[in-house]
Amino acid sequence: ARSRKILSSIFYAFVGVTILSIFVPLNPRMPASGLDPSWEFGMNQAVARHMHIGREVVFTYGPYAVVMTHVYDPATDRRMMLGSLMLGVCFGCALMFLARGRKRSAVVALLLFLAVFGNPELLLLSYAVLLVLCVLEHRGRGDGRSPDLMRWQWAAVLVMWSALGLLPVIKGSLLPVYLISVAAGALVALYRFGSRLAIALAAIPLVSTILLWLLGGQAIGDFPAYLHGIAWLTSGYTEAEATSWGALPAIAGDGLVAAFIALSALACYAIGRCDRLHGKSKACLIALCAILFFIVFKHGFLEPSGICESFATLTALIFILASVYPAKRIAWPLLIAIALTVTTSALGDVDLVAQVHERFGVGTAFSGQKNKQREILAFCIQRALPIYGRRIFVNGWEQYESAFAGIPLRAHGERLLRGRFADAEDQIRRMNPVPELTGTVDEYEEEESALLASPNRWDPRPEFLSYSAYTPGLAEMNEQHLRGAEAPDWILFHLESIENRLPTLDDGMSWPALLDNYSFSANNGRFVLMHRNSSVRSTSSYRIVVSGSYRTGENVEIPDRSGVYFAQVVLKPTAAGKAMLAFLNPPQLRIVLNLANGQTRSYRVVAEMMSTGFLLSPAVSNDAEFASLLTGSPEMQGERVRSFSIEPTYGGSVFWSRRYELTLRQYDGR
Repeated sequence: ARSRKILSSIFYAFVGVTILSIFVPLNPRMPASGLDPSWEFGMNQAVARHMHIGREVVFTYGPYAVVMTHVYDPATDRRMMLGSLMLGVCFGCALMFLARGRKRSAVVALLLFLAVFGNPELLLLSYAVLLVLCVLEHRGRGDGRSPDLMRWQWAAVLVMWSALGLLPVIKGSLLPVYLISVAAGALVALYRFGSRLAIALAAIPLVSTILLWLLGGQAIGDFPAYLHGIAWLTSGYTEAEATSWGALPAIAGDGLVAAFIALSALACYAIGRCDRLHGKSKACLIALCAILFFIVFKHGFLEPSGICESFATLTALIFILASVYPAKRIAWPLLIAIALTVTTSALGDVDLVAQVHERFGVGTAFSGQKNKQREILAFCIQRALPIYGRRIFVNGWEQYESAFAGIPLRAHGERLLRGRFADAEDQIRRMNPVPELTGTVDEYEEEESALLASPNRWDPRPEFLSYSAYTPGLAEMNEQHLRGAEAPDWILFHLESIENRLPTLDDGMSWPALLDNYSFSANNGRFVLMHRNSSVRSTSSYRIVVSGSYRTGENVEIPDRSGVYFAQVVLKPTAAGKAMLAFLNPPQLRIVLNLANGQTRSYRVVAEMMSTGFLLSPAVSNDAEFASLLTGSPEMQGERVRSFSIEPTYGGSVFWSRRYELTLRQYDGR
């Protein structure tokens, strides 16, 4: 009996320490330079500066984004800690409730897996599933009446389902998972226990979300705008963000897709054959898992770096199901999912990516050269074993080590954390110095950290990352911001894009507003500095020079004269293309520019971004050329586009329409 008590104490201590380590950022990350660190820093600053999410800032994340990013900011630290602690405690309680009377080894294995391969989004998805399983596994009266819950049990229901309300205000794209979980929990409760508990499970998360939104300093009137912005971001996400298989040969990538689908189907089949579930409860759980598996698949397989996270999330969800409903039918899918998670973990290894870039060059994996892809894959396989050791053992150990290092850090209060925060900002300023300017400032580049760390007054466009303004609604909001009374006094402009996109495509609708209302001040080699004119134009002046329908792949001639030309291209997907957009990755679109100087340039383009208009000629691809465009330098004549063509990378007219509508306008200047 004594040994059992000791083992039990060790087990509960392990559960508590592990959940604390993976949920609560005792040792949070600090702001940094880079693509993802920039939006993480930006969302913290948006909250710290009391901006209206959904109106002044439109992004995938909400006012509690810090609960997922774990990036420190003095203004959001308390929110991060309380939200993370609430989720961690509720996750642990749900897990312990489901573990009653079962082998504790399954719980230990699940938590170790989460410590090594877990990520914040995976944890939130897992928590949503745990809550529904708790309703399924509650041993109340099955006669259609409410279960006999004591006061403390009702309090637990209130707290645990209130924590679910955090999901949509952390990340708006988690709204479907949130709604599905609420609906599933309420339906199961209605079927098994009657209306009282069902109403509670439906109402508590909804009320919690609204209260959390208000406590987050947001106006209730901005919540619909937040949801509207999320709808815009979600609708265009697949085409804009999807990439090729990178270093993976197509057959390997397609094989991983087939494996994910097969494992998901086997997991649903195992639930269907489970003897412990009956009737509507079984159907509800299968439907919930199928939808979650699809969401995980859709999100993760858009780019190679997300494949491991997809398999890790699938593994965690199957792990939870196998722990609650153990059966041989689900054991094999679980083992295969674990193996694929470990195997694909190398795709996201930072050191390996750096080695590939050093050996083959940045972007080589996406160049379409199959021989290079095979060479890169062989190069990665040769270095696989040490990578797996680092990813599994080192990453797992660092998870605990970081948490233990955070205990004395937190014990000293905020002084040490604020000092580290100030040091991080100082390092960003040293790496990317920004002049101190009088008035408000916005930065047109993919990395906003330099401006955020400077003493300037940040005045961002609503979608503050240009590469994410990929739907007409988002592009129009940014363009109107430049023409409105709240437009920034200064703009730092650095021309760059992602995944070899046409550089003038990102925020392409805003370029005429920039030319109308801002003037060149300086080009320091890091960015082009522009100041706002005293008079502001609400619309631009054009002359339509070409308007018509053209075939994809056709070479379209541009009038043989100097000038600034903006193109608007409307190219629609076919029925098969819409299906690809809904379920997987569509073929990318490419534009080929033939220049007057004899050069040919090829870029990726996004259909919805082309539909709002973009600079076509002259071809601007760097800051020097952008500065020449602003000043009207004759040096841009050699960059004049003589002709261009647009076509999909594969499939011909199967996925994209055979013809597109083109409107070419000549900009008349100021």
